[in-house]
Amino acid sequence: MKQIGTVFRFTLKNALRSKAFIISTLIVLIILTFMSLVPRMLTAAQNARVAGGDSRSGLICYYLDPSGEVPGALAALRREFPNMEFRAAVSGERARYEEEIRQDGKTSLIIVEKGDPHPAVAILTKDFLSDISGESATRVISREYTAALLAERGFDEDAIALARTELSFTSEHLSKMEANGYSIGLALCVLLFGMIYQYSGLVASSIATEK
Repeated sequence: MKQIGTVFRFTLKNALRSKAFIISTLIVLIILTFMSLVPRMLTAAQNARVAGGDSRSGLICYYLDPSGEVPGALAALRREFPNMEFRAAVSGERARYEEEIRQDGKTSLIIVEKGDPHPAVAILTKDFLSDISGESATRVISREYTAALLAERGFDEDAIALARTELSFTSEHLSKMEANGYSIGLALCVLLFGMIYQYSGLVASSIATEK
């Protein structure tokens, strides 16, 4: 075991003398850090949209409910996402809307289709980074659909308002291992990269010696 440690220290010292190893290690660190931050950035952007829409202007979402399955959903979406412009879509022009979405990432389409026993919601966007939160939009539509069903069954306004109530929640992390685990994982990745780099150098050196 002592010999392995000696060899490891010797190999590490030789690698640290190489500018190419230092530069490539820094590049790998930057890439790993960026990749680890991307999910957090996407989650933060999603939470911002859920909280009330994107702060940028020019976001357009068409709403199509040809059978009138969820009355009041369009108005509710406008209240939930005040920074997005919701427009009532015209039946029979879905192809035009889809083409507009392909050309413009700020445009999306919500379709409420008749289902059995309940309607289904389809959301069309250019890609997964588009500016409409499918989860929150569907929640708003579902809430209005439930309210419409209760109204049909003769429930009063107070009962309907109570059915629309959403519980708030807080999330608290009790474990302290999140940052430590991330640091250990990053260090292991760098160590693995160094081993692969050094092994590749030895292989290349032996091939050059043989030739």
